[in-house]
Amino acid sequence: MRQINERETLVRLKPRSLDFLSATETLNIRYSFPQRPLTASVHSKFQKPGPDMKTEVSPLTKRRSCAVKLASQLAAVVPVVLSARRKAMQTIKCVVVGDGAVGKTCLLISYTTNKFPSEYVPTVFDNYAVTVMIGGEPYTLGLFDTAGQEDYDRLRPLSYPQTDVFLVCFSVVSPSSFENVKEKWVPEISHHCPRTPFLLVGTQMDLREDSNTIEKLAKNKQRPLYPEMGEKLARELKAVKYVECSALTQRGLKNVFDEAILAALEPPETKTKRKCILL
Repeated sequence: MRQINERETLVRLKPRSLDFLSATETLNIRYSFPQRPLTASVHSKFQKPGPDMKTEVSPLTKRRSCAVKLASQLAAVVPVVLSARRKAMQTIKCVVVGDGAVGKTCLLISYTTNKFPSEYVPTVFDNYAVTVMIGGEPYTLGLFDTAGQEDYDRLRPLSYPQTDVFLVCFSVVSPSSFENVKEKWVPEISHHCPRTPFLLVGTQMDLREDSNTIEKLAKNKQRPLYPEMGEKLARELKAVKYVECSALTQRGLKNVFDEAILAALEPPETKTKRKCILL
């Protein structure tokens, strides 16, 4: 039989399966090593008994025994770790819909990067992902940006399957986008995903007091929309809640996504888990 040196044995048994553990995870793995010489009964597993067999074993044999024991312990613990890892990395899919130019992309970029886009570029489809801690466990929050223009009405629903929660957006300084919530957006998501919860989100709230914006609206005999109007529409359309924010100042921004996460993770005892599935 070929001699195997001590270093080769330990390297061969080194567990590669634990490479995925991050520094933030609190997994404790304890290894127990023998503190006394192995007995003859244990030693007999490694060599044939002889008349002059000693009860003491060599240091190399001890280390091999420790390595074997370590490997057996890892074989037992790694599946448990992998199972816990899969369970911990749960995902929440959040899709954002609404008229073009109401600030959907700014909403997502400001939340995920803490930066505000300097210019408007119409979105076709885009997605972002952030890791959030909920109850001490990490969740991946997948954020899907969609195009509000009519040209993409047939493509947009392709992003709806497996959605956990929708954000239906309108601008508080765009009455037409507010009307389209009832006329277009809620009917669309209700048709494709009738059991998926949604939040009504008022965007661009920093422009509500902007004099130039107020003047432009006044020329068309319009005025900014106020929270009471959004709350009333949310009750009428059976939205989970009405929230509003400013992507520019980030006022109310975090609350929008906190409420979206809560809506997606509503306890199962009060309702069954609801996801969008296109048939």
